[in-house]
Amino acid sequence: MPVYAEKVLKETIARITGLKKGCPPLGSIKVENGESETQNIIADFFKNVIGQSSVLKDARLIKLYKQLKNDFIRFYTKNHNRLFLEERWKILTGLDDDNLCAKAVTEIWAPEVSIEDEDILPKWKLSKVSPNKKPYKPEEVVLQVNGLYSLPDSIPEFFHKDIRDEWNRVVDIPDDIVFDYDHPVPLFSPDKCHELISCLNELDEEIGFEKTQGVFRADYKVPVVLSISVTHPRIDRLCSMWLRNIMEEKHYKNIRIHYLSDETTDNIKKALNFYPRRKAVFSVSGKYANHFNTLKYFQLILEKTHGIRAGFKIDADEGIRSRDLQTATGKTWFQTMCHEYWGGTAEDARGMPVYLGVNAGEYINERDIKTFGYENSLRKPDVKFDGNFIGADIFFNKGIAHARATALYNQAAGRLDDFISHPVVKGGGYGIDNYSLRKYVPFTFSEVGRAEDQQFYLSGLAKGLNGIFTPDLRIAHYKQSLARSESATEATRFLGDMFRLVIFQEIVGFLGVKDLIDPMPGIFAGELARIQAFFSILYRSYSYCSKGETSTGDLLFERGLKELQGLIDDVESGRIRQQWEIEQSDFEALIDAIDTCNRNELVSAVLTMEIK
Repeated sequence: MPVYAEKVLKETIARITGLKKGCPPLGSIKVENGESETQNIIADFFKNVIGQSSVLKDARLIKLYKQLKNDFIRFYTKNHNRLFLEERWKILTGLDDDNLCAKAVTEIWAPEVSIEDEDILPKWKLSKVSPNKKPYKPEEVVLQVNGLYSLPDSIPEFFHKDIRDEWNRVVDIPDDIVFDYDHPVPLFSPDKCHELISCLNELDEEIGFEKTQGVFRADYKVPVVLSISVTHPRIDRLCSMWLRNIMEEKHYKNIRIHYLSDETTDNIKKALNFYPRRKAVFSVSGKYANHFNTLKYFQLILEKTHGIRAGFKIDADEGIRSRDLQTATGKTWFQTMCHEYWGGTAEDARGMPVYLGVNAGEYINERDIKTFGYENSLRKPDVKFDGNFIGADIFFNKGIAHARATALYNQAAGRLDDFISHPVVKGGGYGIDNYSLRKYVPFTFSEVGRAEDQQFYLSGLAKGLNGIFTPDLRIAHYKQSLARSESATEATRFLGDMFRLVIFQEIVGFLGVKDLIDPMPGIFAGELARIQAFFSILYRSYSYCSKGETSTGDLLFERGLKELQGLIDDVESGRIRQQWEIEQSDFEALIDAIDTCNRNELVSAVLTMEIK
């Protein structure tokens, strides 16, 4: 069987790349030699793997391949996987339908996409559900938003002198980029191009509507915590000065903003006398894991200073659309969020007792709202699959698993009391209560740069923390508005996705939750994760080079291979597991520091973070 598994491996590569004679590339991009050196290195490697060439210009590739192909062979040598592989092999070698062949290849590389709906839904059902004896009130919930900012090309002439002086001080200071896995907004962007300001403007208006419905008293301001990260450390203070200036001039009537930056989080740590072993703990600098954790654990500080009992995160490209939701369902957004089962208890599908500390909402796609109207879009999945398996993501097609899972829970749960607990949580669409933070200490590992929301959730899932899906808790997702800024970081976001595979595989493995999170986000943590990442990086690098985007292709190839090898070494040496355990201990210490800190000292520190 090991020989057979390797034969299948080589056949899928030949079919994906179009190197099999007479067959179109199932990955949509035919591999052949060209003008770019990187393109030729990758093309020769693919040919070498399938036995069409003995040329090999980069020894790193064959060394890493020999190490990783054993993951594939080992997985498909297991008895329960042999039949699965044989069935796909028959399709791949016996049919002329390219899309069905691509489907078979996709399932070979990511078996999670083949899981049937009838095998998924029962795992999500809750039973013996009991409500929270003291349900959360809207004024006990803080909203959380994050922003990421990058260096601008220049500074407008009309800015305040102190901002211009800070710009002149830092503009030429050399430093390294610390984050590039998402879509940063350049400093000094006008409001119309500034998603965070658009988000806050809409939020202020929608909370004003909530007041007309009696949800909040007229003079109440909903606390909104902003975590502000920067791509370059030297612009942290500059970014803070600029954003504070903008927000102070807005004079928001219905929201009270607390501002988390490197400077303000340092002040909080001093007030707490908290000095973690891992610098990333309670920081907004670095990969996205850090700001996400900090937003969540800041809830505990606001509990002590403002009586906050829970928090809910939305992204800057989202809106709550409370007026539209009330028209469609009869309840405002905050009324929908603060239902009696958030903070309740239940049994999961295994009969295990779970705490429903996570409140999971769902997105509505901007395009659907524009096409069908808000009410008619309420149950339309935000992520959709068109049935085409042919494409460059064929080594790892997360979109298929995501779309199927999203469609399934939208169909299965029309009401809150359908009691669904699915693991496809979204960072801009779920809340967690303070009790969960203290009891289960969920967190995202600091080296996670993508899907930090899902990794946060699954770390609690391992200990008995569950979510409850609230079908009417909808968040408008203005994803089309981000197309330009996302395209600028497409390559580095792709690398973040690939590195996530390796990290998630390790974390999910030692937490023992893979079965609970299949197919999504379990697809991020499959047994083939490392070799998926390897071939995906090579194929994507090749595609950039073949389109003439040589510099991007070179960056993906060199940085991708180097960091992938480093991550694999870190996993095999036990470093990832060791650092995880240190961070878990740090978060436990953070909770203790908050709970034992003098309230007056915390109030003073928090007041310095408030934007009037």
